[in-house]
Amino acid sequence: MMISTTSSVGWLFPLSMWNWIIILPLVAGLVWWSYRRYELSHWIVFTLASLRFTAICVILILLAGPVIEKTIRNEIRDRVVVLVDQSRSMATPDVPSSGGIPVPRSSQIESIMDRSEVWSELGRDRTIEWFGFHDHPFTIDGPGSDPVSLPPVSGIGTDIISSIDQLRLNDSINPNAGLIIMSDGRSRSNSTRETTSSLRSSGIPIHTIPIGPPDGGGDVAVEAVDYPASAYVGDTIPVVVDVSNRNGVGTGSEIILRDIDSGTILDRRILEEGLDEYTLVGESTVDGDVYWVVEITPDPDDTVPANNTREITIRVSDEPLRILYIDGYPRWEYRYLKNLLIREQSIVSSIMLLSADGDYAQEGDRPITRLPLTIDEFRDFDVIILGDVPSSTLSSEQQEIIEQLVVDGEMGVLWIGGQYWTPGDWRGTTLESTIPFIPPVDPVRNDSPVHMVPTGESVQMGILQIDDGSGESWPEEIMDPSNMWSALQWFQEIDPVLVKPTTQVLAESVESDPRSGLRHPLLFIMRYGAGRSIYSTTDEIWRWRHGRGEILYERFWIPLIRSIIHSDHLGGDSIRLEFIPDRVEIGQPQRIRLEVADAILIDGLEDIIPLRIESDSGSRRSVELNRDSGNSNSWSSSWVPDESGRWTTVPVDDTIVSGASRETTVFDRSGEMSNPATDHGFLDRISRETGGITVSPDDVSELLDVIPDRSITSTSTLRSPLWNRWWMFCIPILLFGVEWMGRRLFRLS
Repeated sequence: MMISTTSSVGWLFPLSMWNWIIILPLVAGLVWWSYRRYELSHWIVFTLASLRFTAICVILILLAGPVIEKTIRNEIRDRVVVLVDQSRSMATPDVPSSGGIPVPRSSQIESIMDRSEVWSELGRDRTIEWFGFHDHPFTIDGPGSDPVSLPPVSGIGTDIISSIDQLRLNDSINPNAGLIIMSDGRSRSNSTRETTSSLRSSGIPIHTIPIGPPDGGGDVAVEAVDYPASAYVGDTIPVVVDVSNRNGVGTGSEIILRDIDSGTILDRRILEEGLDEYTLVGESTVDGDVYWVVEITPDPDDTVPANNTREITIRVSDEPLRILYIDGYPRWEYRYLKNLLIREQSIVSSIMLLSADGDYAQEGDRPITRLPLTIDEFRDFDVIILGDVPSSTLSSEQQEIIEQLVVDGEMGVLWIGGQYWTPGDWRGTTLESTIPFIPPVDPVRNDSPVHMVPTGESVQMGILQIDDGSGESWPEEIMDPSNMWSALQWFQEIDPVLVKPTTQVLAESVESDPRSGLRHPLLFIMRYGAGRSIYSTTDEIWRWRHGRGEILYERFWIPLIRSIIHSDHLGGDSIRLEFIPDRVEIGQPQRIRLEVADAILIDGLEDIIPLRIESDSGSRRSVELNRDSGNSNSWSSSWVPDESGRWTTVPVDDTIVSGASRETTVFDRSGEMSNPATDHGFLDRISRETGGITVSPDDVSELLDVIPDRSITSTSTLRSPLWNRWWMFCIPILLFGVEWMGRRLFRLS
């Protein structure tokens, strides 16, 4: 801050120049008129008249309110903040040099900082503040007369957005002319909206200088793995792998699914150019948890082989699923689903068709002649399938039993909508609470043919993963609008406002509603207590048999039915416990999030839930999960693992987590080096969102033309009045007194 002061005379009641031009001649004329009759020498008359004129002028000046004005000028210099990436990815030697040997990215930063003429010009009449950063900012020395030598890179993770937030630019006294970031763009957090919106509204642009190769460098890595959390012995288990193959360095390598305990290779695929999703298929004959690993065979051009593997855990069960299927009439879906349940070896079924004659022999592996009446009889079933049946089929006592078994996690419910009773007739009944939406009185029937496609939520839960041998998790022919045999000819339209808060959409129509532009939900899932309920808005799945026989139909219904009772993706109870990310390096913060999808349990939970985590070596850590603000059904916290290995959540007495178990892998290598690829697109995005620009390392001087002068100059005036000073009043009195004595001396009065 620079301060300068100047002083001058001012007025409280200033008169314009024209006012003084008029007033002063009038005063002079009046004084001359008062002395015109006296016969004295001219010098005496002039002297006395001048005294009177001066005294009157002094009085006029006092009436105008003279003051001494002291003007203070404040100048606040603006500043430019420079963030320099100091994470371990800066040690990646992939920057071309004049000698032909790639140099580390940190060397490229040092060469930019050595452009002293640019930084000197940029720092003229402003302040430049230099910070290094990885997951937080810290001060570093800027360029000087000697060549720049940055400290050794040490950050094990980069978070550009968090580092910007921690600078608290909006709290600075000095105005910000801009923020300059030198980085390769890799960042743990890519959520920019809140930060960039705040900077843009404050007029702080981000100018970025991308470091490293623009194409991201060469690396092949396992980016993500989607798989079902549970399966049955003998099931074909699809494992969908997202592969990053930058610059094609992994093309021709193998991606393998291997059993960790036995070492058996379950499936393998060849990496192809331009293909980034692969479906590997495994099968387990072991009852219990199985541990598999997805791995990519090493490639000599792969700069970071450490990110080529990902471990997964799947719970496998050999218990047969006991199903009670009730439907009102022999519609096509009933006929084919009934036959499927009977022939499936891993299912024991009992089937009740209400429209059948009294002497009709009910079908199933365990035929029944009546519906269960007591809670013990209902406990013989894991899943109850309710087709298009009236609510009067089940008495209020039977409905209460089913609801209680669902709440306790002993039973799941599958609803298949129909044209007569389901869901409208169940409105106001006990089992209405197990329907994922509030049943409308008269559901809207939509007869427009649609094709089904899974949502992202179903992929995360490992549901609707149909592997028909084509290598696709969901065959293209099912969702192809031009394919008529896979079209569902009708479905029930469910108003979104009727959908319950804990409901998730598993599948929706490929075609959009011409009125709203939104896709229609076709399959819902909801947690209710410790159990689960699924609702299908259509009974047209049987049409898929026209194109592919039983394979698509079977692989749609069987895993879906099993997921109702045996899926543990949301935790052992009605919760979802997850580590974010699911694999983490020692010393890197990891978020633990607990989401409760059960409306019954949410209200009874405390704001703090204790959690204990144990490693395979026996080490223990305690974490407290805090309820997220603005979100009543989720709790989260963070921990920093200090030991590598496999860590698992273990029961904690008297908490909801006692039924949940989730696993994470902590590895002892740099989190930065697990994926050192550059992300220049992210840097360009944050520049555009804040009104800044991206300049190449060779054109740093362009910053001089785009960074404005944001210095602030302000002035303040202090007024010290003169008109109320005693000596100012003495002046006209003295003048009038001298004039009076002169008049007495010359006998004029």
